[in-house]
Amino acid sequence: MYQDVIRWWMQNSKFDIYIVDSSNNAFDDDIEQACKIHHFDQTQCFDNFEKVKLLARKISSTTLETISLTKMIEVYGKEWADNYHYVIKLTGKYTLPDLEKLLKESVKDDSNDFICQSKFRYNVQHSELMLCKANIMKQLITEISEISDTPFCMFEKKLYIVSRTKKFMNLKKIINTSKYKRGAGDLMLSL
Repeated sequence: MYQDVIRWWMQNSKFDIYIVDSSNNAFDDDIEQACKIHHFDQTQCFDNFEKVKLLARKISSTTLETISLTKMIEVYGKEWADNYHYVIKLTGKYTLPDLEKLLKESVKDDSNDFICQSKFRYNVQHSELMLCKANIMKQLITEISEISDTPFCMFEKKLYIVSRTKKFMNLKKIINTSKYKRGAGDLMLSL
């Protein structure tokens, strides 16, 4: 799935592609050569007890997502801040043919601290697609990670809380053309 989606972005966009792989598995050579990739083993971020919980899927996806974003910022944060206004965070199962067009129409300047997909519900901001000012991305992820984890405070809830303290906007709905199901088993047709 990930290689299929990455190749789609390689062939259908002008974006520089950065990838975080938390399973420490290499991609095919064409992807490894064309993209900037940080591989790490997420189980190394936990003690033995937590590793057992991770293997049993008891560690929240919020914790795992925050670790991956933090790793990317550690490795590429300065490069991003020096070269880009915004960094786009996109979950690796979505293809969005109209993303570049939508961004040209919607993002006129860099006045927003971050920008998210249209999909949200009361007190929850979905995070499959998120743009963050490159020079404050570390601060944003730190603020999200400092909100205590509870069974009902997932990454998307934390993102919503932080969004209320920043210059923020939602994009218009955008169609997803890939057919990969989310962890919940549903297919997200648009973001």
